[in-house]
Amino acid sequence: MFPIQINGRHKNKIKIVNRIVAAGSILISFFTLPIYVTVAVAVIFALIGYLIEKMIFVYNIVHVNPFPQRVRGNQHVSIGYGYTDEEELKPFIYLVYKTKAEAIEHFQQFESIVLGSLNDEDNNLVLSIVFEDNLRYSFYIYPSPYRLSALNTKREVESRLDKNEVVNLKVLSYIEFLPATYTGEGDLKGIFKKFLQQTPIEFNTCFMRNGNIIPVRKKAIKKYHLRITDRKDLNPSLDVESRIGWFNPQEHQNKKISF
Repeated sequence: MFPIQINGRHKNKIKIVNRIVAAGSILISFFTLPIYVTVAVAVIFALIGYLIEKMIFVYNIVHVNPFPQRVRGNQHVSIGYGYTDEEELKPFIYLVYKTKAEAIEHFQQFESIVLGSLNDEDNNLVLSIVFEDNLRYSFYIYPSPYRLSALNTKREVESRLDKNEVVNLKVLSYIEFLPATYTGEGDLKGIFKKFLQQTPIEFNTCFMRNGNIIPVRKKAIKKYHLRITDRKDLNPSLDVESRIGWFNPQEHQNKKISF
């Protein structure tokens, strides 16, 4: 029989039932009952004890990943990418915000997700680009489901549990979603794939000042992973990107997204 999963909050009730069964098994031995009654009661008690042994107590915990200090409405965000050097060996991806305050807030959020380390070799911060076709694409930024702090939270709770207790980890995250249309020359997907051969990729947030793009930090987050895929290849049950589809940001500037 497969393990029976029970919410952890019912554990004390199950313990009481187990004690009652144990006490009942002892008490019945003091009475002279017909053999068929004794056998039936013994079978019932044994079955209850067997079921209790097969029970696994599940504890649901929620790990909340860093959110922006505040979520602003009607943000105007552009995606910048290219190289910081003339030899085209050091790629970058920038998010360009309308104001300095917005750019700082979001960089601080991303910095918290990478646990303060600007060298994100563990891919705590996921950068994902999903193509609808050669021109339309969406850029997603979100904490990895396997982010180290979330896994550490689960391990810490598991270390205090018994062998018949398990943790069901749920993660609450804020997803940065930027739909866009490519208006440049060349193959955009090929450009991003080339970035993957030239890691680390410099990831930073910026703001506009007198027509110039100003990075908020001199030292950007170094990214060694970049997910590049087509919409048709997403797994609806596994990929969070499948839940937020592309739309024209020029036509739906105030569109609210929820899932």
